[in-house]
Amino acid sequence: MKISHLNVIYFILTSMLWGQWEKVPLDLGYPNAIIEYKDKIYIGGGFKGIYISEDDGNSWTVMKEGIIANSFETNSFFISDGLYACTTAGVYKLNEINKIWEKVFEYSAFSMYKKDENVIIVNNNIGLIISNDNGQTWKFEKNDPYIIYFNIIKFRSQLYCTSNAGLFRSNDSGETWEKINSGYFRKLFIEDSILYALQGWNLTKTFDDGYTWIEVQYFYNSIFDYLKYDNKKIVSSFEKIYCKIENDSEWRPVLQNFPDKINGEIGKALFAHDKYLYLCNGNGLWRKQFSDFDLPAIKISGLEKDSCNIDEIFTNNFFIQNEGFDTLDISNIVSSNPNFTIIETKYNIPPGDAFGVLFKYYPNNAGTDSTTFMVYSNTKDSVINYTFNIYVIPSVYYMHQNYPNPFNAWTKIDYSISKPEFVSINIYNSLGQQIQTIANELQSGGKHSLYCNSEKLASGVYYYSINSGKFYDVKKMLILK
Repeated sequence: MKISHLNVIYFILTSMLWGQWEKVPLDLGYPNAIIEYKDKIYIGGGFKGIYISEDDGNSWTVMKEGIIANSFETNSFFISDGLYACTTAGVYKLNEINKIWEKVFEYSAFSMYKKDENVIIVNNNIGLIISNDNGQTWKFEKNDPYIIYFNIIKFRSQLYCTSNAGLFRSNDSGETWEKINSGYFRKLFIEDSILYALQGWNLTKTFDDGYTWIEVQYFYNSIFDYLKYDNKKIVSSFEKIYCKIENDSEWRPVLQNFPDKINGEIGKALFAHDKYLYLCNGNGLWRKQFSDFDLPAIKISGLEKDSCNIDEIFTNNFFIQNEGFDTLDISNIVSSNPNFTIIETKYNIPPGDAFGVLFKYYPNNAGTDSTTFMVYSNTKDSVINYTFNIYVIPSVYYMHQNYPNPFNAWTKIDYSISKPEFVSINIYNSLGQQIQTIANELQSGGKHSLYCNSEKLASGVYYYSINSGKFYDVKKMLILK
């Protein structure tokens, strides 16, 4: 059995930092909210205050002015006539001149909506708290203790509020609310002028202002947040993070090198800034470059040709390397030639790694043979071809009768040797005298051909012989002019 030297060199190329999640070194507790406002990033955590970064997330400082850092939990941010922080201790507004937080509304807020004098606060215990005079007076709406309200969003001219007991809609700036769907709605967002919802385990969308919802994707566990960045869509869920590349048909879990789950959760809030995806979970704030979510990139390498004897089973391999940032899933490898057999057809290759694909070849005939291996994967080009050529060396020595015979000017002599050897081919006259040498050199094993020129030879009977190692043969040829 012949094995290429590539079989002996099995390599795994692993970069320990490839695709790694980076933990942002902040004492945040459980961060719930993160937002960009006027080229600065703000993040609020569980009873740890609010942090600000003015250099694209590379350094952070805690904002202590106007708040007691350990007195409340930040639930969300809202941008209207300024930046608001919805906390368990009330709603704070950023005083941008003095760089302090000022409490503007006393009610604990999970989220809020504000336009001009119209203010709506979402309180998980009370329900919806509404003011039409910028907080001078308030009224309470939907104060059912069994309903937990989450977020308010404006779509077209209507307000929508999500909850664990249905979706509510208002046509009059929050004065009255109508329950238009009884499903579980965690979050709404708008993309390409279409209203989408995170509903339990489903990503859905509506075309009739929220009455009915169409399933876009089912994720098999609770989903918490969604964002779109460039050509990528990201969803965070209870157990996984999913990514969908534009024009790709499937969502892919992207969890390589992710730290342990906190309280059973991978993460909740998502945020995009510059080249990074930020993720909040119970262990703090994490970030990862968006390029890490690109589809795995495949590279196939190995010998493109080799040779074997006709009486042996030839074994060799080629290598598949993952040059991307996500796991490369090889679902199947198919040979176009049935004489080539793949030993293992399915692989899961981590980023930066390479696996050797072993194959065997069972020769039928001497001469050139080839195959195209079709590698099916989860890359952008779902099928990658790798072509391999092989020359099958005959197991016997032979020299064929020259052709044409008889001949006038030229004739061809075909012969074969089974291994690299010194070959001597000579021409003799009818008296047995050597009159010409047409080959006298070291040649590779396999089939060979040469031509004999009769320009200096007269008509008559001649002989030609081959001598290679222990192989010797003589044949007769006839020249007619």
